[in-house]
Amino acid sequence: ETFSDTTQAAPATIWKRCIAPMNWESWDPDVEQVTDIVVPSLPSSAASNEEDKCKIGTTFVFDMKNGSKFPCTVTYVEENKVVTYRGEGVGGLILVDSTITFGEQDGGETLVTYTFGITGWLGPVVNFLKAKMITDGIKHGLANIIELSEKAQGEASK
Repeated sequence: ETFSDTTQAAPATIWKRCIAPMNWESWDPDVEQVTDIVVPSLPSSAASNEEDKCKIGTTFVFDMKNGSKFPCTVTYVEENKVVTYRGEGVGGLILVDSTITFGEQDGGETLVTYTFGITGWLGPVVNFLKAKMITDGIKHGLANIIELSEKAQGEASK
């Protein structure tokens, strides 16, 4: 599923506030915390201090509010433009692919697009049983990204 919205926040602000620090629990309503962040080419201890942890190959675990854990890997990054990650659950029977893009539009607004899909052997079952929860999670996550980014943009303007 894919949802989009616009914001007055600049792409660099969205990246710095919502993506780069890997604090996705601040905007994803289903994530309790992001743990076990390992950034390629950085020792594990340095990753906790690195401001921009979102690099191709970064691994992390979503500790979900429902108690499940989803190990993930960042698979594609263009700083201030796009991040894609893949996660897996239930021993790889559920695969999650997500992409968040943001780009400036005419008039100075930034279009933010959040795509989230579940595949794998159990993907169709999860999509059927949890369709509303998945859709609501994507919509709320997108709304939170917009809100947090606009707040950060306002603070940066002061």
